Amino acid sequence: MRNSAILLGFLLLVSACSASQAAMNSGVSSKMVAADEQQDRLIVYNGYLEVVAENVEQKIALLTDLLENLDGYIQSTNNDALTIRINQIQFDTLIVRVTDLGEVRSKNIYTDDVTDQYRDLEIRLETLEKTRIRYLELLNKAEKVIEILEIEKELERINTQIESFKGQLQRLDSQVNYSTLTVQFVEKTKPGVI
Repeated sequence: MRNSAILLGFLLLVSACSASQAAMNSGVSSKMVAADEQQDRLIVYNGYLEVVAENVEQKIALLTDLLENLDGYIQSTNNDALTIRINQIQFDTLIVRVTDLGEVRSKNIYTDDVTDQYRDLEIRLETLEKTRIRYLELLNKAEKVIEILEIEKELERINTQIESFKGQLQRLDSQVNYSTLTVQFVEKTKPGVI
């Protein structure tokens, strides 16, 4: 029992040291690459356009055809509103082409810089992967069942966190690489006979 308590204390100390070392390393490296980061920002682009047009169904068909040429797709539709995912490189081109389909009543383009969030997740992931390797080494050296169980429990927790961070990084990659544009079409009303 005393050995298990010592082993558990050692495991907690290893985790704390690795997190502290990663924080120190990230502080030094962030100062060294501050200038480079300005050029390598990770930006998520989103937008909303409300377009008044005649024959909305035809305009939606034209927009759908256009998306095939611009590396985009319709993520969802709701009545005459389309939520589009488009390669970030083509985002501005898509906006210009949509504005050609009718009269723009409303336009809202906004960005979100996720660089710091992304870098933080990368550092945390790297630290957890190193910690996982150390726990696997300890598992190979463990002799008592209680030690093995404690190490395996901690490995399970670490593996769960690793998968969570990888999933978050993939979502951010997707948001950065493919911008979102919602286009709301409104049927242009024709004046009636007076």
